Amino acid sequence: MWETHTTIRDALNNAATGYGDVYDARAHASQFAVTAATYVATAAGSRSVTRGEPTERLIREAAFSVVCATTPQIRSRILTARHP
Repeated sequence: MWETHTTIRDALNNAATGYGDVYDARAHASQFAVTAATYVATAAGSRSVTRGEPTERLIREAAFSVVCATTPQIRSRILTARHP
C-alpha cells in the first residue's frame, strides 16, 4: 500500500503544480481512502462496525470523500475506473 500511497501523493503534488490531472489525482486518492479503510476494517474485525470505534469513523470519512467531497468530473472518473 505504501507504493500506491506514494504514487497518489506524487500525482496530487503534480496536479497542484499544474503538471497533472487534478480530477484523476483526486479520484485515485478517494478510491485509495476507501481501499485503505477497508483494509483496516478487515484487520480490526467485527468491532469495525461498532459506532464510535476509530475504524468505523475511518470508513465513514473515506465514504464521505467519495460521496461529498467530489465534483462531477471526479465522480465520473471514479464510476468509470476499471478495477481488477
